[in-house]
Amino acid sequence: MQALRRPKIVKRDGHKIGMMLSYGGYTQFRRSLKRFGPFELRQIAEGAYELSKEGARIELDPQPVKLLWLLTSAPERVFNKEELARELQVADERVRRIVEEVRRALGDDAEAPRYIKTIQRAGYKFIAKVKPPANYVVRVGAVVVLIAVVTGIAFLVRHRLPKLEEVVMNETAKNLTTIALSPDGQKLAFADNRELYVRSTVETAQTTRIKAPELGSLAEVSSLAWSLEGNTLFLAGRDRVTGRSGLWRLALGVGPPTKLADNVAEVAASPDGQMAWIAADRTTIFTCRKESGDCHQTSFVLSPGRVLSGISWLSGNSIVVGSFSTNDYQLHLTLQSMDLNGLHQRELIHDEPVTAFCALSDGRLLYATAEAKSQGQYDAKLWELRAGSAERRLLGQWTDSILSAIGGALGSEKTAILRGHYSADVYVADVVVHNIENVRSLTTYDSNEFPTTWTVDSQRVIYHSDHLGSFGNFGLFSQGLEETDGRSLIRSPFQDIRGARVSPDGEWIVYYTRRLPNPWQKTWMRIHSDGTGTPQRLPLETGNYDLRCPQRAHSPCVVREQSGDRVSFFHFDLVSGKRQQIDTFRASEFGRDIHWSVAPSGKSLAILRNGEGRACILVLTLKDGNRNEVIGNGMRNIESLDWDAQESGWYASRPSGYGMDLIFISLDGHEQLIRRQTRNFVTWAVPSPDGRHLAILEWTASAKAYLLRRTPR
Repeated sequence: MQALRRPKIVKRDGHKIGMMLSYGGYTQFRRSLKRFGPFELRQIAEGAYELSKEGARIELDPQPVKLLWLLTSAPERVFNKEELARELQVADERVRRIVEEVRRALGDDAEAPRYIKTIQRAGYKFIAKVKPPANYVVRVGAVVVLIAVVTGIAFLVRHRLPKLEEVVMNETAKNLTTIALSPDGQKLAFADNRELYVRSTVETAQTTRIKAPELGSLAEVSSLAWSLEGNTLFLAGRDRVTGRSGLWRLALGVGPPTKLADNVAEVAASPDGQMAWIAADRTTIFTCRKESGDCHQTSFVLSPGRVLSGISWLSGNSIVVGSFSTNDYQLHLTLQSMDLNGLHQRELIHDEPVTAFCALSDGRLLYATAEAKSQGQYDAKLWELRAGSAERRLLGQWTDSILSAIGGALGSEKTAILRGHYSADVYVADVVVHNIENVRSLTTYDSNEFPTTWTVDSQRVIYHSDHLGSFGNFGLFSQGLEETDGRSLIRSPFQDIRGARVSPDGEWIVYYTRRLPNPWQKTWMRIHSDGTGTPQRLPLETGNYDLRCPQRAHSPCVVREQSGDRVSFFHFDLVSGKRQQIDTFRASEFGRDIHWSVAPSGKSLAILRNGEGRACILVLTLKDGNRNEVIGNGMRNIESLDWDAQESGWYASRPSGYGMDLIFISLDGHEQLIRRQTRNFVTWAVPSPDGRHLAILEWTASAKAYLLRRTPR
């Protein structure tokens, strides 16, 4: 299982016609020019727009023309008055007058509207058809059109999609975790959290279920690979006795699996019977030779702050590995090939929305991407990349799906996939002495929700969601523990809203917005905790800042600023903007990602120190600047850090041999497992101010196993 991210723009596309038309055609038009009736609405700069009628410019103030741009960006969608007021940064009562100004400019009638319709007690919506201008092709230029047509014809001849026959291998959708096709393409194996399934690839064949008692000590299979002969499976999973990850060998029809090694996360087998695996810490790779059984660690060096997500054998002496780095709520996957000594490394795919991959020994790489749509939905695409070529080939695509695993066989026209739906959800649990019980789902949308904080009374969880969003943008919601639906606090089709925190007095929720192509340029805002009123910009310039707030009233928040190789922490007043420096560090001390947390009392700051060969939690006393290091066994791979309410330690997450673990780290460095997630997706836990509950990020999956066959057209 590989990690996924939610992309805004697909960075690579080997299709020349796709690049030509997205540059000179409709995609670009929708960003900068809209036509409805005799009117044209054009974006002339960031946040600046111009309205014209039959070529003559119509004079309008910035607020009315921006409102028109908002409405035409989502025709038939109802925008409520509060939402428009926030976007325009005006009082609610001012919105009606701005709408009237737009109607006068368009010659529209509120009683018999042609463009803007009032929805009683709901808001406004644009009802006319928005389309590209009739003479747009002429303005683009006949030469460009001719080139696009010629290129398109050539593309269709050379790159048309192969015809795929899709056969369902299991009728009931399950929480399947991995799949593998035997080297001869005749057998298929897949697994869920409890059982293993093996069957022939013949459509009428029966599936053999290997249930938990038959698997001995093996539980929760996370990865599997076939032997060259196709009669043995190598499986990575969890030992139900020790709780540790490991590697097993299962000879089909002989008996229970035999354990071969501990601390194994992912496994791959070579065409000549060698094995390679990723260790449980997801930073090191081991290989074993078939003849001698000797295993050794490769010299592969992973970049700081990255975690290995998968492995596949490319040829006799080369493997492909995937790695990712957490970045807010998104995961970027990079694929690179190397030999068994970790040498001759070559980057194949760089930071793309890759969800699964499989290498074949003839040098081909099969991989899947997930392209974000509105409201948390994705389109899946299956690609083929040949050795030595920079141009990929699209093999298949599916709407409203994600491919989470791929299995291929050399010389076979068959490909096995896991295809289904995956979403991030907010779960809530009761805390009992740093253990949890009564874990239940809080959010139930078919979208993605990420918890970040609580209200000061511990009654409501604040989370971000792309429910009702556009193109993967996130809005801000709150939800009570006994409520079935969240309350929208702020959302915008044009802004990505992240990083919500509650001010120490509970009056404000602070958050940041960001825009591509530079997600690190954050603009921090605040809004009343009940979502009323107009958002206000914090007195903090746009830049690479993070902000955390304690829970004690009258305590200042803390801002982290990064500039080059310097990381500085400041006390920060949300109203006056006054800053007082706490301390400064080298960025190299923390690795690629900086995880930190402010104690609820505001007296201490905890920073994960994960660079320059060190791994510890640095506790900085804010009153006197005293430093204390907390050292533990697995701190090098920690992905999140949050103080508990009693300030006795931290909730953290880290990758394990079979997914992601949620742990509690005490002040003396002792680690306690809290919850286990059998997927390599980022997770974290946010404690309520009263310490009685945890809001947990969990991933829900429902997938089926499919066999794809290429057939002649």
